Amino acid sequence: MQNALYIEKNRNIDIGVNMSEYKGHELLNIRECWVGRDGERTPTRKGITIPKRCAKEFYEALTKVLIDEEITS
Repeated sequence: MQNALYIEKNRNIDIGVNMSEYKGHELLNIRECWVGRDGERTPTRKGITIPKRCAKEFYEALTKVLIDEEITS
């Protein structure tokens, strides 16, 4: 994943977040990446890709879920 930001999920898996373009559509990719012994990351099929136009709504939904979880915990 080019120009991705990574979050460590565990010792062998990172979660990569990046923007890409496909057939003229800007996309937000959130994907698990396997980390090899050499430190090289390889994207897996696990993840989601959403259109950039939906990114703000996705962010708002994620924020609401996390805030609601905090309140009920």
